[in-house]
Amino acid sequence: MRSFVAAGAVLAASINGALALTSQQLCDVTKTKGDPSLNNWYCSAVNAIAYQNVGTPGSYKAVTSMSNSAAQCSQAETPYKGAMGTMAEDWAIHVRGPIKFTKMAVYMPSKTTKREVNTGAHQRRHGHQQFHEHNKEVREVQERELEERADWTVMTMDGKVVSWRNNGAGAAATAAPTPLAKIGGNWKRTGFYDAEKGTLDGLTFLNHNGGSGSGVFDYVHGNSLSYASADGLSGAASPQVLKNTLIPSNKEFAIFSDVKCDADCGFVRPGTVAYKGFGGPSKAFVFQFQMPHEPSATGLNPDMSAIWMLNAKIPRTLQYGEATCSCWDTGCGEFDIFEILEKGSTKCKSTFHGNTPGGDSNYFRRPANAPITAAVIFNGDASSAQIQILDASSGFNWDTAITSDMISKMTTNDPNKISLFSL
Repeated sequence: MRSFVAAGAVLAASINGALALTSQQLCDVTKTKGDPSLNNWYCSAVNAIAYQNVGTPGSYKAVTSMSNSAAQCSQAETPYKGAMGTMAEDWAIHVRGPIKFTKMAVYMPSKTTKREVNTGAHQRRHGHQQFHEHNKEVREVQERELEERADWTVMTMDGKVVSWRNNGAGAAATAAPTPLAKIGGNWKRTGFYDAEKGTLDGLTFLNHNGGSGSGVFDYVHGNSLSYASADGLSGAASPQVLKNTLIPSNKEFAIFSDVKCDADCGFVRPGTVAYKGFGGPSKAFVFQFQMPHEPSATGLNPDMSAIWMLNAKIPRTLQYGEATCSCWDTGCGEFDIFEILEKGSTKCKSTFHGNTPGGDSNYFRRPANAPITAAVIFNGDASSAQIQILDASSGFNWDTAITSDMISKMTTNDPNKISLFSL
């Protein structure tokens, strides 16, 4: 991992003309610990988290070959650079129950064609699912006090302890506000899903049931990606529209574009269902969802809903299993958008995983009793990513195009309800 440098000179920042508090300033107001047996800290409830300095140059090891007769895979060093780092590559959306996922839209700068949009240069791997149950990796970390200026955030994710230095720390009162670049131009909708109307355009639902209708299964690497059935729980032979249904605990599906992979995807597992994700340094996703509690759930990840993003190279080779068959361990990237870390929790956390990891101890309230609409907006010009809860005042109505002014309106917040976190 790269060294961490505390952003001690930042007091507050201006986002779309309004001041925002740093993550540490909000944590100075309130902070509590979750399950005493875990290391998950929670500070203030917010409506938005704005990540700065998202992109740094570096490299990771991409898979170049895999075989159903050998557990280990071949890898090659893959450099990356640019304002958004690996976030400018091809990424996919992942969803875990319990959840009612009812609507989604993808927006890209209008100068980008649909084919360009989808061409980028756990089970989850950090602890979302069985991957770390299978591998039992333990990372020893020292927990630091949240009050320190250059503090550490320490979290337990499904049994694995992870940490990073919180670069959103407060500082001297003489620090000046730092303006963030606004998003310019018009954006067009390139993907849309509406469960109630049974509408699906530009998107493909997949899951991990390879060998059932589509994809492959072997006893070395297990199930590949497959087309998801309409209920999201099994495989299918062809693309299906996800029904308006409740996905139970520990069941996952993934969302890609509707463009099948070609050479631009790089290596993919032989026989898998392989589609392009969502590439480019600037892109926006809007979701409508509800995360109801499932108190009777047992086993892995009980009552632990999540929406996150993975570098699409990960699921197209092996999302869960042998470390050399995925680029996750070497930093190709994961972004947790809304993740429940403890059974019964009412707090959704957000975390970046990669060669420059970090995550905010401020949280979003779990939408357990009613659905919410939320956006994730990546700004390549500003090297930033903002997670934003949308309400009626945002003016967003799922149009086929949105303007930069609309995005500015969508991301306008009460300064006390947005957290600024620098990676």
